[in-house]
Amino acid sequence: MLLASISCGGGGGGPSTPTPTPTPTTVKYRVFGIDYSPYVNAQNPNTGTVVDDTQLTKQIESLVPYTKNIRTFGCTAGLEKIPHIAKSFGLGVYVGVWIGKDLAANDREIQSCITVAQTEQPDAVIIGSEALLRNDVTPAQLIAYLNQFRNAVRSVRVTTADTYLTLENNPAVVAACDFVFANYYPFWEGVDVSRAVASLHAADALLQAKYAPKEVIVSETGWKSRGSAVGQAVPSLENARFFFVNFESWAQAGQRKTFYFEDHDESWKGADDGWGIWDENLAMKPGMIDVFNGATMPDNWTCGAAPGGPGTPEIQLTSVPPIGSSNPLRGQVWHVAPADYRIVVYIRVSGNWWVKPFAESPLTTISCSGSWSANIVTGGNDQQATQIAAFLIPSTYNPPILLGAQSLPASLYANSVADASVNR
Repeated sequence: MLLASISCGGGGGGPSTPTPTPTPTTVKYRVFGIDYSPYVNAQNPNTGTVVDDTQLTKQIESLVPYTKNIRTFGCTAGLEKIPHIAKSFGLGVYVGVWIGKDLAANDREIQSCITVAQTEQPDAVIIGSEALLRNDVTPAQLIAYLNQFRNAVRSVRVTTADTYLTLENNPAVVAACDFVFANYYPFWEGVDVSRAVASLHAADALLQAKYAPKEVIVSETGWKSRGSAVGQAVPSLENARFFFVNFESWAQAGQRKTFYFEDHDESWKGADDGWGIWDENLAMKPGMIDVFNGATMPDNWTCGAAPGGPGTPEIQLTSVPPIGSSNPLRGQVWHVAPADYRIVVYIRVSGNWWVKPFAESPLTTISCSGSWSANIVTGGNDQQATQIAAFLIPSTYNPPILLGAQSLPASLYANSVADASVNR
């Protein structure tokens, strides 16, 4: 979730480095991984900051008691030195290669990473961070970068990092990856913090099912400690602490490999700062130590209880956007365990039916409360759809992928447990 491109040259080391949080004598729990970016004070990767070895060493050493691995976001401007330093402290390292619109800069990043990987043999290399989401490169370009690295360093696993929906919609890119490296941000989806990990769990289950048996690793997730709310997602220190404990409880329960975003707040991000476990002065934020002291929460993410209790399965459309709107379709289900069911939506445009949101990812997850939201405007003249139909289906059922069908097949009704439709 680095918000701008990594600058690849020039500049100095910037102002003095804040003193890191003192290393505790012991902690009860080390997380699997933390997303690490070194910038402090006025340092900014977009203005040519080159981070020196002393700063990197102090910061990485301070992370050793808390994490087993770190993940980086670039391989030039001093960042290429991180793998050697991390390994000297016994940390695993997932090396990032920043991919943006500047093809020459991309080539410098990749060539630098190839040199580093050949020498340091990191645990993995990550070519691009949300490069597809930003449309900085095409899927074909990204696949070429993945293959370029793989051909040069066959002993190191390689993948790309992107949002789970972007990865769902780019199976050719995932096929070129050695494992799936997915970003999950319930915060940006406007989910209340009390339901955030359940939402993440449902999205992760879909991604795992789609790409099994490839391993799915969480490349980023987190919660802002300050800033503006997004829907029901409210940033605060307490909510950031709650999500951190809740997420790490989920990770432990499933024995999952995960990276938490991020180590410390970085002032260069401006209004989007506030994601760190530590603040901009490298002091741990209040309550975050709870994770490292071994605090956990009971399972609140598998959604085994049926909203409304036992009864006949039911699906309702609670918010239908008008013609011309790009707002999502929202609904509610009753009397089924959300973990065991999914929603599939079809819209009728100019007399033909189309699956939504995408042919590559046709299923919509259901929250523990039974609510759901589906994007039905994803291309063409979707906003002009005159009919909408939603079906409540078992998670094991593969619904028909309709791309301009004249009617909804009888098999769809036969395999669903409830349906709802509306004319606009």
